[in-house]
Amino acid sequence: MTDLKPNHLPSPARRAAATGGILAGALLLAGLVPAQAIRAFAAPHDAVAEPMMGRAAMLRPVLARRPADAPPTREDSARAVHLLQRATFGARPRDVAEVLRMGREAWLDRQLHPERIDDSALQRRLAAFPAAAMSPGELLAAYPRPKANPAQRAQRDSARRAREEMRGDSGMVMNRGGADESTSARPRARRRAAAGDTAAMAMRADGAGFAAGRRQARPRGPQAILVDAAGARLQRAVYSERQLEEVMTDFWFNHFNVFFGKNQDRYLVTAYEREAIRPHVFGKFRDLLEASAKHPAMLVYLDNAQSMVPDSVNPNAGQIDAARRRLLAMTPAQRAEVYRRRGVDPAVGERMLAGGDSGAGRRRARGINENYARELMELHTLGVDGGYTQHDVIEVARALTGWTIQRGGRRAAGAEPAFVFRPAMHDPGEKTVLGHRLPAGRGIEDGEAVLDLLARHPATARHIALQLAQRFVADDPPPSLVDHLAAVFTRTDGDLREVTRALFLSPEFNDPRWRDAKVKSPLEFVAGALRATGADVSPSRGLLQALRQMGQMPYAATPPTGYPNTSAEWTNSGAMLGRMNFALALAAGRVDGVRLDEQRFALALATRDADARIAALARMVMPGAADPRLVRTIAEDVRQQAQLDERQRAARALGLLLGSPDFQRR
Repeated sequence: MTDLKPNHLPSPARRAAATGGILAGALLLAGLVPAQAIRAFAAPHDAVAEPMMGRAAMLRPVLARRPADAPPTREDSARAVHLLQRATFGARPRDVAEVLRMGREAWLDRQLHPERIDDSALQRRLAAFPAAAMSPGELLAAYPRPKANPAQRAQRDSARRAREEMRGDSGMVMNRGGADESTSARPRARRRAAAGDTAAMAMRADGAGFAAGRRQARPRGPQAILVDAAGARLQRAVYSERQLEEVMTDFWFNHFNVFFGKNQDRYLVTAYEREAIRPHVFGKFRDLLEASAKHPAMLVYLDNAQSMVPDSVNPNAGQIDAARRRLLAMTPAQRAEVYRRRGVDPAVGERMLAGGDSGAGRRRARGINENYARELMELHTLGVDGGYTQHDVIEVARALTGWTIQRGGRRAAGAEPAFVFRPAMHDPGEKTVLGHRLPAGRGIEDGEAVLDLLARHPATARHIALQLAQRFVADDPPPSLVDHLAAVFTRTDGDLREVTRALFLSPEFNDPRWRDAKVKSPLEFVAGALRATGADVSPSRGLLQALRQMGQMPYAATPPTGYPNTSAEWTNSGAMLGRMNFALALAAGRVDGVRLDEQRFALALATRDADARIAALARMVMPGAADPRLVRTIAEDVRQQAQLDERQRAARALGLLLGSPDFQRR
């Protein structure tokens, strides 16, 4: 393997790399991207705009069975490529050959049972990202938050007070019978306000960027956790043999998104993906929903850990008040010792003091926090049009009071953060959710009954079906496919393995109209480029910087909606130019921590005919038929680069292929 990562390129090569943006514009002008709007980039042809067909009309006769030794047809190859483009992080020629050898159904069945696939080679690679495998307690010990000096604390407190004044109350407390105190009732605005001001920290990448061509110093503190976690996610996307499991883990983490930068979630997000998401992507939706609801990362992110019954309706209010008075009579050091001895999270203890007089005036009133209840229905289950009301939001929030976090103390030495139900925080009154009565006097059963109800609601089946169809078929998917997936979801009681199988084997998924109908997200693009080039990737700040610049740093989506499933969000002139610049840098060996194998492309470059060389390269990185116009355009550009040697011309051709519209589609 030859390292293609020179520290200093000759000035002609730098000039050639700088012209990548010019050629990107030329590709647009050449008609390789529809001229009407960048959004049309995602549409392969005019057939996408045709009226949707009913499911019965889409059922086509099964092709006659061919002899086992018959060569695959062009349609067989096209279907194999299409499946791989959606069910993996990038189709490679050897993957296409494997699908054609096994058959699409057999390949899909193997991927749906990842435990049958040896992935030990990936595990060896993941050893280079130790923080990604640590428990929250280990992370907190290894990567403590730097202590702020007095000036920094004063600045932070001032900023917090300013935010609370602007938003009225940052906790969005909902007292029973009251109104939401957040400033905006619109979901998107509310989520952005609730996301906090830590996005800059999570998205920051120190150093000069992906094209710097040099190693960056490893960050300290919690930022190092994000670097390892995102690096491990990228390794999985590129090298895992269990590609469908990785794709679906990405989908479901995004569906149940948790933001790395929210308070203690810096130490919880990796465990959240490892414990709540990945084990359930091919299991029952109800189990996935509960695993997410009870995980400390979600309890922190959407504030349910601090949601409790207001004192006015709490039958345990007298006991709580007595405990509060005792704590108020103690010094801070004495309180800390009590918390330590009794295994109480100090944050929980201090919240108990919030309703008392600390000598500095009354603090914010305690009460029910709606954040998780709202997103549970709007995003995780029913959907925005799922038929629930604000009353249902309040009732679900009441049902989930007391769902909080237990942390370690003397009584639980070495214990990790975990879900715990605290009856003293729970509202035991009668509740009605979506017309279903929850009797008074119960405890954790209220929340579990809500999860049962939402997981099996018809609106949830449709919402999940729509999200899957939108991610894996088209931004505006065929209604017949949504109906079919919803029916499978309902019939199998939310069996996600069977729903996923139905998705990829459906007539709609295999309809030629939907091939190349999606644009790769930044993560799909970067991982796909690394897979296509056979790159050897070590820990790389350059790759993370590229993802940050393109807008999809893993674990750093601040709103509960996560990153978008639709192509329109990723297609604009600036984004396309950024992708072209990354592709040129990757092909020229100028991405930190990435090595390309020159021998991989030696055969393709052996011919003297420029067009044939570009076409051979295109077949290697883009299985399927490359647009002849693209090949001619790139060949002409390379011929004009007289100042470049053969190696540099080959790198430029490879970069232009990876940055082209053909490679961006999936």
